[in-house]
Amino acid sequence: MYQESQLKAQQLQQSLQQQKTLFEVVTQMRQSLNLEAIFRAVTQNIRQILHADRVGIYQFHLTGNYEYGEFIAEDVLPQFTSALAVKVQDHCFGEKFATLYKQGRFCAIDDVNTDAVIDCHREILAQFQVRASLVVPIMQDNELWGLLCIHQCDHTRHWQSFEIQFAQQVGAQMGVAFKQADLLIETQKQAQQLEQTLQHLQQTQLQLVQSEKMSALGNLVAGVAHEMNNPLGFIYASLEQAKPMLSDIIQHLYLYQESSNIPNQNILKHAQEIDLNYTLEDLPQMIASMTLACDRLKNISTSLRTFSRADQDCKVLFNIHEGIDSTILILKHRLKANNLRPAIVIITDYGDLPKINCFPGQLNQVFMNILANAIDALDESNVGRQFAEIEAKPNQIKITTSVIDKQVKISIADNAKGMTEEIKQKIFDHLFTTKGVGKGTGLGLAIARQIVEQTHSGKLTCNSVIGEGTEFVLQLPM
Repeated sequence: MYQESQLKAQQLQQSLQQQKTLFEVVTQMRQSLNLEAIFRAVTQNIRQILHADRVGIYQFHLTGNYEYGEFIAEDVLPQFTSALAVKVQDHCFGEKFATLYKQGRFCAIDDVNTDAVIDCHREILAQFQVRASLVVPIMQDNELWGLLCIHQCDHTRHWQSFEIQFAQQVGAQMGVAFKQADLLIETQKQAQQLEQTLQHLQQTQLQLVQSEKMSALGNLVAGVAHEMNNPLGFIYASLEQAKPMLSDIIQHLYLYQESSNIPNQNILKHAQEIDLNYTLEDLPQMIASMTLACDRLKNISTSLRTFSRADQDCKVLFNIHEGIDSTILILKHRLKANNLRPAIVIITDYGDLPKINCFPGQLNQVFMNILANAIDALDESNVGRQFAEIEAKPNQIKITTSVIDKQVKISIADNAKGMTEEIKQKIFDHLFTTKGVGKGTGLGLAIARQIVEQTHSGKLTCNSVIGEGTEFVLQLPM
């Protein structure tokens, strides 16, 4: 009776230890939901608590009717052969035992060398030096996912009922953990899809804003250019027609003067009053100046139409310098001097650039956004400074173009107060702005980067130093 009570006490202690281990394994499963961590926790804990030589997790291949599979995880004593990644083909299992395991069957073999073990099964166990084996099913959604295999390799072993129950409980919890892991993966996929959808919506918003801005600005500028062209064309044509007519009148007047032997005093007096000689000399120069002004207006009109040109379905050859110049012209009213500061100086250092295939209207919008931001930065840096102080170190924007490594490089740099590293990291983010409420949308530079990098396969970067200014660099493939 004493020996029996001692044995029961020992079994109870082992059962308590197994339940504690089961609780720890289940806790790790729920906390991790990482399959590798789950496999490691199961194999290590079971082998230690049952004092087995090997604990392995065997997974069936999706195809093959349970005839093929391999060990994907194990914990084994170093003196025995590892079963990891060994391909197993077992026709007997698929034909005779798969259905039974789906119904909850387990297999406890005390000695593989008994008649109860069929030959094909014994051959497979012999590959892994197995003398005794305990196998329980791992189910997932009513399907047999795999097997939890506990091996004794150095001697035979009688498997106790509480050991079998413990292994069955672990196998059942693994099935639950796999289900939870699948749900987590599905949730992560959905979250990723939502993130992609959000990014797509943000890009669509940028494109809509870009299209609306360019459409409105393009229509306005194109309308102004068109309205200028009609009177401008009339004035220019009239001046060209007036030149020979005026020359003929002046020549005719000189002939009158030469043919009159006795000039009329009233005529002489009137000629003196109107300073006739000066008028005859200055009038052709006035006509020439008016013609020159018409040429200048014509160039302005051309620049406006260059800026507002509508993009086509495909890229076209475009002169980058014309786009920059037309953008500067549009912003010229913001560059002029006012009562708070002198004029902002624009310095252009243009290299010898070829025409490049691009969407001109979109690139003009990039130039517009960057130059407008540079002007805003300069105006902000002038706050609290005296007019003379600004005049001593004038506001300037320098635009440099060159060709480097078969790419067109465009640098637009200001000498404002610059920005911190934290702001520079966010400057291209969607809806991020450093401007006050109502002064910025946070879309300008995000649109600019999208146009340069996604539409034109280029690169847009920002360099800034506190107290020295900011530089935006565009690189476009030729």
